Amino acid sequence: MKKTVGTFIIFLFLNTLSYSATNFNTRFRKGETLIYDITAFNVKVAEQRTVIRDIVTLSNREVYHIHTEIKTIPSVDKIYHLHNIIDSYVDTGTLLPVLIKTRISEKKWKNETLLYFNRQDKTIYFKDKRGEKTFSYENEPLSLDTLLFYIRDLSPLPNGKVTFFLHNRNKIQKVTCYVKYIPLKSYIPGLKKKVRSIHYRSLNEKGAELWLTHDEYRIPYQFISIKIPVFHYGSISIINNLKYYRKGK
Repeated sequence: MKKTVGTFIIFLFLNTLSYSATNFNTRFRKGETLIYDITAFNVKVAEQRTVIRDIVTLSNREVYHIHTEIKTIPSVDKIYHLHNIIDSYVDTGTLLPVLIKTRISEKKWKNETLLYFNRQDKTIYFKDKRGEKTFSYENEPLSLDTLLFYIRDLSPLPNGKVTFFLHNRNKIQKVTCYVKYIPLKSYIPGLKKKVRSIHYRSLNEKGAELWLTHDEYRIPYQFISIKIPVFHYGSISIINNLKYYRKGK
């Protein structure tokens, strides 16, 4: 479970070919900050902070440097230590990932990974402490941690479907979601206001769901990253709830 929990907590944060959707033309700004409480059994177990640190040049492209840090809270850390740091570099034009560096610390497991996406050759270079590998792809892949930025740039058809191709280690996983627009406003504590929403629901067995504000910012304010089977219990949902948002400048 040591890698499973952390990997799918990352699913929240948070770029691939999509269908039945058009670009919304959202552009993000340096300093945008999103902080989430991560809960299990309706109890806070960890916190995630995602910040757009800068816009830099990488491989002759302008890219967003997106920094994400996920940590268990002190009371949980004594039982299950988790501290993951992800630095993603995302093309400002396509919102596709170019380079992703990850530092993983889960219980006694520690690792550092590097992902480089070569869009010209359609290859992905993957490296961690166990070795390195280059493999090819057909459909433009996203990474789990950059998905939420890409999805904010879409205007999907109401009651339609959107398909993503996500890179997960040395595999490309196809994920299809139903999309629903929710006209009634709901109060979001992390935003301190009522908003209309867009709801994405994954059709795969993991049960991932995502809610975005239906406005010019498309802020992801809640998502269920995975439902984990638990012996003699059924399953638990890892849920991220937005507790703080700051616009970039």
